[in-house]
Amino acid sequence: MSGTDTPALVATPPLGDLPDALVSDTSFLSMVGRSGNEKREAVVEYVTENDKTLYLTERVAAELKRDDADEYGRGDWLYVARREDWMMRLPAMDEGLRIHDGPRASELIDRAHERIAKLERVPQDEVKRTDPALGGRAVQLLGAFDYDRVGIVIKDRNAERALSDVVADTFYEEAIALYRGEDVVTKLKREYDSL
Repeated sequence: MSGTDTPALVATPPLGDLPDALVSDTSFLSMVGRSGNEKREAVVEYVTENDKTLYLTERVAAELKRDDADEYGRGDWLYVARREDWMMRLPAMDEGLRIHDGPRASELIDRAHERIAKLERVPQDEVKRTDPALGGRAVQLLGAFDYDRVGIVIKDRNAERALSDVVADTFYEEAIALYRGEDVVTKLKREYDSL
């Protein structure tokens, strides 16, 4: 597979309905932006009107904490996650969680972390664990929260490729889908503009 090929588990446009559970990376939320812009309004509208839930991991929450918000909390995704029920912070993960014969959540995280380091040609200790953890969190949502499908919304291409590689050919292959952040925003903004 060349660097321009789309990894196996990445959904390509036109995107159908998104899964009821979506776990997001930091860059997607940063791309969507602050209160008052159409991209953000489109995401909120789609998620609330279609009974979806956007989940934040503790690592994403820590990265978002650095974003500035005004005195009323506008612009701060963490404020939204505390105040509105369409977005939730995930509780601590049981890294030993697995479903049937699928790899443990911790194994997916470690494999994705290792794969990203190889793709970026850097030592593993230079790779943040935020994006690799998304695969483990998807397993958590499938097992502990009893979803049939989980979507990971991600912007980083190396993380996307790594997550696709480690989930492919496992029990989770049919239950975890990867979505490029810009494709999701385009889809939701198109739906929002047509209202």
